This record gives sequence, structure tokens and C-alpha cells, in this order.
Amino acid sequence: MILVLAHFRHQDDSDDEDAKRLRMLPLQNSPIERNDGPVSDDVQALLGSVKPKESSTSLSSSVVISVPVAVLQALAEQVSELRRQVDAADKDAQYKSLISGLESRIKEYERTSSKTYSCQRQALEDRTKLERQAQKAEAALQSATETAQKDAEKAQRRIIDLETTVARLTAGQDGPGETALGQTQKLLEEAQEKTQLLEKRLQNSHRDADYARSLYQDATATSSALRAENEHLKEQVADLGKKTEETLGKVHAVQADTAKKQYLLQIRNLKAQLREREIELDCTKDELRLLKNARRETRQVSVPRSPRMGMMSPRTGRATHGSSTGNSGGASASRAGSPAVSTSAADGVPLSGVLAGVQFMTHLQGPGNGRWRNHLRE
Repeated sequence: MILVLAHFRHQDDSDDEDAKRLRMLPLQNSPIERNDGPVSDDVQALLGSVKPKESSTSLSSSVVISVPVAVLQALAEQVSELRRQVDAADKDAQYKSLISGLESRIKEYERTSSKTYSCQRQALEDRTKLERQAQKAEAALQSATETAQKDAEKAQRRIIDLETTVARLTAGQDGPGETALGQTQKLLEEAQEKTQLLEKRLQNSHRDADYARSLYQDATATSSALRAENEHLKEQVADLGKKTEETLGKVHAVQADTAKKQYLLQIRNLKAQLREREIELDCTKDELRLLKNARRETRQVSVPRSPRMGMMSPRTGRATHGSSTGNSGGASASRAGSPAVSTSAADGVPLSGVLAGVQFMTHLQGPGNGRWRNHLRE
């Protein structure tokens, strides 16, 4: 095969008339000249697959060379091998992606199948349980049906017996009140009344029982409290019994000392009151003496409104209130009946009250009352 190389003249070439101008071949014409034997299909496919760019206008695209067929055959084989390798690499990537997709699908199928298996197994177990329950329900329904039939037969026989009894009771009598059914009705009403009465009595007895129960509970609680208190007191008694006589003596001594102090304080108070009463008594005596002297002076003057002078005159030998306290001066007994009441000048206390207080103090200090002295002596 001969390749024709076209050569263009440069622009700076001289206009030599002797130079031969090269032939310009169009690009549309095939540059291959087949002057020798046939070319293999691989070489033809290689040459047919290679096409120059239409935009290329360089001189190299117009150059024609001759290449041996063996070289073209080697190039074609090399190109086919490279294409095969590229296709194999693409197929490996496709195979890997396909394998990974298939693996993910297989895993998904396995998960789905496991879930489906578990669901189907659960459904099968539920179905088995439901079948067992259905069998039990059918057996129970059958037994209930048989029992209901037996009860219905018994009820039918009972109805027949009752109808026979009613017919026997209502037959053979003239008046409705004289029939056996009427008598039975009366007896039934009486029995109902008695039943109501007994129910009321039962309610009352229940109330009484509740009340007695509450009382018993209260008594039990009180008894428990008293028992606990008694035990506590017993413990206290036992604790007190364990104390020594010296401790008890000290306790009695402290109590006696305390009582002695209290009694001494009472005695001091009573003595102070006695001194006050004596002072008041002295003041009262002085006032009484002054009043007596004033009355002696007024006796010498006529009294216009004094009736029965003889009866109100003083009598000799008559004891007065002052004689009981040691005053020898006597006063008229009729003067005691006078409406004027003698009072002390200090605080306005009546004389009779003062004398009564003195007598009370004298009674306290008298020999007859030995309770205070005996206590102090002990």
C-alpha cells in the first residue's frame, strides 16, 4: 500500500518557474491506495474508525506517507487489546456494583424473610391457640346446651306440677275466700308480716349489738389504758421501794423543813395581824372612852326628844362590851340598842367587828387549840 504525501508551497517561496508545483488532494478523497494485496478487517476497522478533524487546516494533515500492513496490523491488535482491557475494567466495575447491589438485596431479602417467618410463626401459634380456644368454647357450649336442656326439662316438669297443684287448690270450692289458695294467700300475708316484724327486730338487735360492741371496745380500750397506767404505777412503786431509808428520811426532813417554814411564815403573819388588831383595839378603846366621857357630859343637859328617860338611864352593876376586854368602866346597857354604831377613827371599822376579830385571835392563841403547838413541838 502506498500513501501519497501532499506538499504545499510556503508563502516566502520564490516564483521559480522551473519548480514543480505539488498536487493538492482534497480531504474527502481517501489517502489510502490499495495497490497491493487485501487488508485485514482489523486494519480496515482501525483506519475507518480514525477520522481527522474538519477544522484542522495545517500542512501535516495533507501529508501522505506509506505504512506497511504489518505495522498497521500490530497497531490494530494493540488498539483492540486496549479496548478489550478498557471494556474489562468497565465490566469489573459494573460487576462489583452489581455484586454489591445483589448483596444488599440478598441481605434485605434475608431480613424480610426472617420477619416474614417470625410473623408467620406467630400467626401459626395464634391460630393454634385460637383453634384450641374454639375447641374449648365448642365443648363448653355443648355442655352448656345440654345443661340448659336439662334445666328446661326440669322447669317444664316443675311448671306442670305447679299447674296441677294450682288446679287442685282452686277446684272443688264455692267462694273465693274459702278456697285453699285464699287460705294460702292469707297465710302468706301473715308470714310476710311476721317476716317484716322479725326483720325489724333483727335490725334493732343489730343496732344493740353494735352499741354493745362499741361499749365493749371502749371498755377494752379503757381497761388497756388503766392496765398500762397500773403497770406504770407498779414500776414507780417498785422504783420507790428500792430507795434506801436514808433517802426517805431526807425526803421527810425536807418536807418537814418546808412545812416548818410555811408555818413560821403563817405565825409571823398572824402575829403581825394580831399587833394590828391590838393597835386598832387600843384606838377603839380610846374612842370609846372619849365617847363615854362625851355622853356623861350630855346627860346633864335636857334631851327634848328622848322618850322614857328612866328606862334608858345607865344601870349600875351591868357588864358592858368593854368588860370582856379588861375595861372596868361600865356603860349603859340601853346604849347598846342605840342606832348609832361606834366606829374607829382610823379606818372606819365597826367596833363589833374589831371585838370579834380579837376574840378570834384569842381563840387561836388559847390553850384549847393545840394543833399548831403540837406541830411546832414535833
